[in-house]
Amino acid sequence: MATAAQTLAGKRVLVTGGGSGIGRAIATAFAAAGARVVIGGRRLAPLQETAAINPDSITAATVDIADEGSAHDLVTFAQDTLGGIDVLVNNAGMNVPKRKISEISVADWTKVVQVNLNGTFHMIHAALPQMRERKEGLIINVTSIAGRTVTELAGASYCSSKFGMNALGNAINVEENANGIRVTNICPGEVATEILDKRDNPPPAEVRASMLQPEDVATAALMVASLPSRAHVPELVINGPTTVQRGGVPMW
Repeated sequence: MATAAQTLAGKRVLVTGGGSGIGRAIATAFAAAGARVVIGGRRLAPLQETAAINPDSITAATVDIADEGSAHDLVTFAQDTLGGIDVLVNNAGMNVPKRKISEISVADWTKVVQVNLNGTFHMIHAALPQMRERKEGLIINVTSIAGRTVTELAGASYCSSKFGMNALGNAINVEENANGIRVTNICPGEVATEILDKRDNPPPAEVRASMLQPEDVATAALMVASLPSRAHVPELVINGPTTVQRGGVPMW
């Protein structure tokens, strides 16, 4: 059986949200497996820090995926830099502190949906033509268990956007399967990333240490990308101990 390094060597990968957390872990894992990677995000400095981990294989570029033109420019940059995109990883996402229906503002609701759902659509819409032309392509959407089960902890806008991401991925599987394009929705539970700081009551260090770590999600993404094109994983749920469900609500 081929190893991930043998399977992914030379693959061309575009990862959004690559400046920290899950995106950084995914980008560096693909690079370590021999892939060439372009990462995008809003902040240049963190992107450069990620690229510095493997400068021969990772190239950074800024993007605001909520803006259609910016997303299109990143895809064009990745295609020009890599010669094409074999794997698109839609990882960029956000949440806001005041997330209950009774608290959230219209502006914050719109911002979350615009980044998490519309931004994912912008990236996919821009990347699909070259995948269709080659009759092959893998899209990995890093969504959330909050896209499968509504929780007050995640908030209405975040859950709505993640449900939408999962539906978008499923719709592309239905429509683009004949073109050799596969989408995997990876739905992690709580992961120890900086998005936890957006909660009203951020978890302490000892709780974060027991959660899923970014490298766990990266390992899942690598596994999906290492499968032959005949193998399709539409959805992959990965939980840590803090996300054990009790009536749809995480324990912590």
